[in-house]
Amino acid sequence: MPGEAKTENSQAAEQAAEKAPRFETIDVLRVAGFVCGVLLFVAAILWARSREEGWGWGPGLLVLLAVALEGAVVGLTWPRIFLITWRELKGYFISPVAYAVMAFYFGVCGLIFYLILNQPGAKAEMRDQFGTMYFLLVFMVPILTMRLFSEERRSGTIELLMTSPVRDYEVVVGKYLAAVAFLVVMVIISLQYPIILRAYSNPDWGPIIAGYVGLLIAGAAFAAVGVFTSVLTKSQVAAAISAMLILLVFWLINWLGTHTSGFWSEVCRYLSIPENYEDFRKGIIDTRPIAYFVSLSILFLFMAVRALEISRIK
Repeated sequence: MPGEAKTENSQAAEQAAEKAPRFETIDVLRVAGFVCGVLLFVAAILWARSREEGWGWGPGLLVLLAVALEGAVVGLTWPRIFLITWRELKGYFISPVAYAVMAFYFGVCGLIFYLILNQPGAKAEMRDQFGTMYFLLVFMVPILTMRLFSEERRSGTIELLMTSPVRDYEVVVGKYLAAVAFLVVMVIISLQYPIILRAYSNPDWGPIIAGYVGLLIAGAAFAAVGVFTSVLTKSQVAAAISAMLILLVFWLINWLGTHTSGFWSEVCRYLSIPENYEDFRKGIIDTRPIAYFVSLSILFLFMAVRALEISRIK
């Protein structure tokens, strides 16, 4: 019958449409975000290189373009990312682990600050203090980020999160921004040290500002490493230890660079965390260490998204 044939044809058309590949807006945003991230990575390296070779402002404009495009992509999906960030940030302020980390961090930093100032002929500077603060972040940030995905896996709420109308990169970025926001709170609290210096002396504010800029950028990179390891396991302890070991490799690779020469020595020095934050401690804000820490953040966030997608498939 003609009517039955028409019905069968319409059903076949619907089935073919369901099997056909769909290109959603969010998929386009994922591709655009990835392209912008790669562009930002390449542009940052070129800009750092241009400052040494004198290539002019071309690479610098490319960096600004990449940042603008990345911001536009993130801005289109910001409401969902913001909700995840706000949820995780509230979790930090009700977590005893976060307060324990802050207490230990500022207890050690306060003790070192006191000992430095009580040395004979102590200078009104924070160079040694920043060295302590940087090194402690290698251990404190992984503890702050270990629960982001591991706790979700352990409690089983990761299934609810994965079936909600959010994409993998939105979950990763949202949780990452929560960790960075909590880190910013810790940095704000640490402003008590330069305030104390100013009360009793007249410090040079240039190195202090540069030190805090480096502290934030390095801490954000450490948080990206912690997010990546948290995706890999449901054990919070394993996630924290793994992140610490990765950061210690990047920390100790500088020692390997001092025992080699030529090309490999330069590679080890470029990958070394102490080598890249040393300029900030000296009061120098250079594009090379900024490009290094930004690239480190992008790399581990990208791997975290890939790992989350693989676990979803499994």
